[in-house]
Amino acid sequence: MLRLAALFLAAVLLVPSAAGSTDPSRDLLPDLVTRSPAKIFVQVGKHGRRVVRFSNEVVNVGIGPLELRPRVGDCDRNGDLRDDRASYQRIYGDTDGDARFARGVDVRFRTRSAGCTRFHPVHKHWHFEALAEYALLQLQAPGSNGPSVVAGKKVSSCVLDTKRRLPKAPGSPRRKFYGSCRRDSVGGISIGWGDLYGSRVSGQELDISTLSDGAYCLVTRADPENRLLESNERNNGRTTRIVLRGETVDWHPYQRC
Repeated sequence: MLRLAALFLAAVLLVPSAAGSTDPSRDLLPDLVTRSPAKIFVQVGKHGRRVVRFSNEVVNVGIGPLELRPRVGDCDRNGDLRDDRASYQRIYGDTDGDARFARGVDVRFRTRSAGCTRFHPVHKHWHFEALAEYALLQLQAPGSNGPSVVAGKKVSSCVLDTKRRLPKAPGSPRRKFYGSCRRDSVGGISIGWGDLYGSRVSGQELDISTLSDGAYCLVTRADPENRLLESNERNNGRTTRIVLRGETVDWHPYQRC
């Protein structure tokens, strides 16, 4: 009887736990990159205020999903548990050792704090803080950027699957997995998918009212505060050369600065 009990205990210990993966070398990490803007234009508003508007897309090119799970908690410490959620990144481990993510197979995971998720009053849904940051730099010469002329603007986003950009990426689902921005829904970007915000969406602009005509460098960066753990932290940024001329802007897709 004691021998059978010992064998049973050994078998239980060999069964992998769904949570508590503690081996970082087996993490299936996401990798966020910023695509070149699909559209850039100048918009003139009241009292002559000019803004440059642009689209932005963050794509996950890693071997694991970016997954954000909310928990009830006063992360902004204002005493109200209803206006925010503490956000935690779930990092899946390579359970079967094949170095690729398979949902339902790679069930081991660990979690880490990723900041706040708040309700966005304009978009009417919940946003993860600081998914992206935008800035304009003075372009002095090819390959040489001057100081920032429009300070970086951190943008919150409802993090979800919008466009499947890399259908051949191992582990990329055919259909979007993260598709809701409800208060307690799980957000994220699947492998090979992008989270796209169009140029006319609130937040997709920089004020250029005080800028003179000339060449500038539009800088877009994913995860500017390094709240998310990625396999590569050095490829989050994208630069695009633009030329302002009054109420117009000249630019070419994929022309970096």
